[in-house]
Amino acid sequence: MRHDCYFTIDTEPTGDEEPIKLGQIIQSENEVEEKYYLTDPQKIKKFEYLRGPKKIERTSAEGFTYTFSEGGMSPYDDLELPGRTMLTSEGSVNRSTHLLKINGRYRLLTPIEADRLQDFPDDWTKYKKTPTGEIVEVSDRMRMFFMGNALVTEIVKRIGDELQKIDIIL
Repeated sequence: MRHDCYFTIDTEPTGDEEPIKLGQIIQSENEVEEKYYLTDPQKIKKFEYLRGPKKIERTSAEGFTYTFSEGGMSPYDDLELPGRTMLTSEGSVNRSTHLLKINGRYRLLTPIEADRLQDFPDDWTKYKKTPTGEIVEVSDRMRMFFMGNALVTEIVKRIGDELQKIDIIL
């Protein structure tokens, strides 16, 4: 928006490449540790609630009553579609966490799958250097946080390539 006006255009993809499907970045079942599978029925029910539609009457601190509502989303992520945006809360029990259903079992993304979803190499986030220079392994939770805070590297590269073309023209 500029000077109280906004501008919009219709866009169409110019490439003919196929998007990467979530199923293409998923590790094979024999590579996935049991800790990534949801075995607690209460957690599965919580995900069902969080991802489902809801209308909840709430009252603000000032006493105003309103209805919070949100539409439902698929009960689990479709492996035939591109992965959704990853947030820093990935891997925790919340609406935005990727929930997979593979061979009838629910599970979360592994850190390697999170690396892949953001277009980083496998185990990119596995180690860090401490202020003393020691190399230590990073917790799964922090690895998910890192990837939820990351930009998809291929997108950044493509933007950079286009900016270089503009710079050459100017």
